Amino acid sequence: DAIIAPDAGAYKKAVKIADKMGVTDVFVANKIRGEGGKIVSYSLTGDVKGKNVAIFDDICDGGATFVNLANILAENGANRKDLYVTHGIFTKGVNHVAVHYDTVTTTNTYHHDLKSENNLIVNSYDWSNV
Repeated sequence: DAIIAPDAGAYKKAVKIADKMGVTDVFVANKIRGEGGKIVSYSLTGDVKGKNVAIFDDICDGGATFVNLANILAENGANRKDLYVTHGIFTKGVNHVAVHYDTVTTTNTYHHDLKSENNLIVNSYDWSNV
C-alpha cells in the first residue's frame, strides 16, 4: 500500500521503487540525531493507518533507524511491515531488528552467519537497475 523512505536521503530511491511497483503512496521518516549519533526523535509523513508498508534502504548496520521506524509505524497503525536492505550487516544481531517486522529481506552482499528466526530472507535480487 505504501513505500516508506527511512530518512530524507532514501526518498529519491523510494520514489523510483514505488514508480516501478505502481505504488502511489510514498512517505518519508525524519530522524534527528543527538550526541553520539543516537536517534533522539523520529517522525513520519503521511497516513499509514491500516496499510501494508515496505521500507527500502541501502544498509542496516546496528538497526536503530529501523527499530525506531517500526515503532513509529506501529504507533501510527501500519498493518504489515516489510524491510528490504541491500547490505544487511546487523552488528547488533538480526533479531534486534527482525522482531519488529513481518519480514526482513537482504541481499547476500555482506557474508556472515545470519542466525535469525523465520522472518529473515537472504536474497540475491539485484536492485541496481531501480
